[in-house]
Amino acid sequence: MTRLKVVGKNKILERRGAEYSMSLLVAWHRPCGTDSLLHMEIVGLGVDLADVDRVRRLLAKDADRFRRRCFTDDEWEYAHRFADPSERLAARFAGKEAVMKSLFTGWRRIPWRDVEITGGGPPGVRLFRKARERADMLGVVDFKITITHTKSDAMVFVISQKRHDS
Repeated sequence: MTRLKVVGKNKILERRGAEYSMSLLVAWHRPCGTDSLLHMEIVGLGVDLADVDRVRRLLAKDADRFRRRCFTDDEWEYAHRFADPSERLAARFAGKEAVMKSLFTGWRRIPWRDVEITGGGPPGVRLFRKARERADMLGVVDFKITITHTKSDAMVFVISQKRHDS
């Protein structure tokens, strides 16, 4: 289990486009009993809520088009391991939006399929093409992500991080 410890605050507000963000220096304690710390700086935060019924309707209307536009093959296969894939697909959809928000951008700049939300264990994030370029530009090297969903809603919270220059 990874534990978070706040070790200091950078009081300087950075301007990124029309947004301001305050840097927060954190130390992630590595698991496996090591005492080493990996100092990471929060770049951005993203949160999104998706309506599972809306995803259900999109699947009923044109599942193939929805798949081609929004999901990777791995995301699609993972969701379809369950009786009702709409809950997992809604969570992945919200996750993509939350990742984009944590990178200070949106779906008009980054195609949906350039962000993948992994499943089958602790959730993770994989980036491709434009999403990878955006993360590299911001110095993002890692994401922390949490997903929750019910029969009606899926919510995702994402923290994008870069290494802190000590």
